[in-house]
Amino acid sequence: MNSETVIVGIITAVLTYLGTRTKGQADIKRQELESETNSEGMYVENMSVILSEYKEQVSGFRDEVRQLRAENASIKQEFNEFRKASNKKVEEYKKYVDLLETENEEFKEENAELRTESEELKEENTELKLEVSYLKGENE
Repeated sequence: MNSETVIVGIITAVLTYLGTRTKGQADIKRQELESETNSEGMYVENMSVILSEYKEQVSGFRDEVRQLRAENASIKQEFNEFRKASNKKVEEYKKYVDLLETENEEFKEENAELRTESEELKEENTELKLEVSYLKGENE
């Protein structure tokens, strides 16, 4: 009976070993699956956070772009008003310069006439002085 007991003991030991080994492998596979599931869960959770932050940034950028477009439109309008005012001033200055040039030409003409008249009057004055001197010389 000793040999039967030894055989039963060996079979029991082998089966226990195989059972423990199978259970250990199953535990390892279960832990690997749990680990993968946890990793996937963490990945999904992290991706959700990243996507949420990305959406917030995109929303912020859209708001900033809207604000910049509004500022740009305002600046364009202000520039157009400035351009119109500047063009109006330029046209007024051109008209004023034309008026001054016309006035200057008239003054040049008048000046030339006055010079001619002055020369004539100087000649007449000289002639009158000679005549007065001649008349004084005759009367004395």
